[in-house]
Amino acid sequence: VGMFGKDLKMGDHPAAWSRCIGKGRVLYTIFGHRAEAFADSDRRRQLTASGAADARSLAVWLLSIGLHPDRAVVSPADRTRRTWATMLEVTAWGVAAEFDDCLYAGDTQTITDELRVTDPDAHTVLVVGHNPSVAYLAQILADGEGQPAAELAMAAGFPTCAAAVFAVSAPWADLEPGMARLTDFHVGRS
Repeated sequence: VGMFGKDLKMGDHPAAWSRCIGKGRVLYTIFGHRAEAFADSDRRRQLTASGAADARSLAVWLLSIGLHPDRAVVSPADRTRRTWATMLEVTAWGVAAEFDDCLYAGDTQTITDELRVTDPDAHTVLVVGHNPSVAYLAQILADGEGQPAAELAMAAGFPTCAAAVFAVSAPWADLEPGMARLTDFHVGRS
């Protein structure tokens, strides 16, 4: 059960955080796909045509809100690699992905630890990972004081290709639960 007493569905989703540094805007994104089983066959599961179309739709939205990552950390699973490649086709962000196993099978603590080692000069981090870890991470980082419509949408669940945007005031090294304010929520659909 999450905010507002609603049951939280743990579908596939991304989430995004932003924080202000001086006059700059920082956006941190997590994009999740469910890792249903941690077998090698799951790692090789492909992104569907509709999943690719949804990733393109989400990429357009992320561009519309000004996202341009300085760092991209992506699960090494085939479908997350393809999600990243599909988003790059739309965005031309020009950042190389770091393929990291912590985003495939890691828990929220493992993922948070990876985020904490982000270069302090990085204003934007894009993460392409899996549920349920990514969904849990979004829940624990949220402070519950965000934009009401976005809070309700996030509390209703995270369908495939959803994005939650958070404002974060702390440096990456100090990222802790309850430090992110939800500012927007969007579901990429073709």
